[in-house]
Amino acid sequence: MTYATQADMQTALGDDELIQLTDRADPPVGAIDAAVLTRAMEAADGEIDSYVASNGRYSLPLASVPAILRDCAVDIARYRLHDRGVPDRVKDAYKDRIAWLRDVAAGKAS
Repeated sequence: MTYATQADMQTALGDDELIQLTDRADPPVGAIDAAVLTRAMEAADGEIDSYVASNGRYSLPLASVPAILRDCAVDIARYRLHDRGVPDRVKDAYKDRIAWLRDVAAGKAS
């Protein structure tokens, strides 16, 4: 199950930030590297799945993606894309999303 798409990432972060985070070519090509972005989004999906399915309340794949899970996927993927130090605002957003996912796993949130 994919919780966020490249289009979701572009809407949330903008092309400039995604180019900065994914263009790892030497020299840079000035474009979003879809493969790098996809790996980060797949990692985010796996992390989300590990919490959502952990208590057996939800079976995967989900029939539809709630907006909150899309937003979690965007923040988690963004965190994972930072390979040269994570800004505090990105780290804080990641920690907040993981805390909420832990609540989902514990049955405190749905």
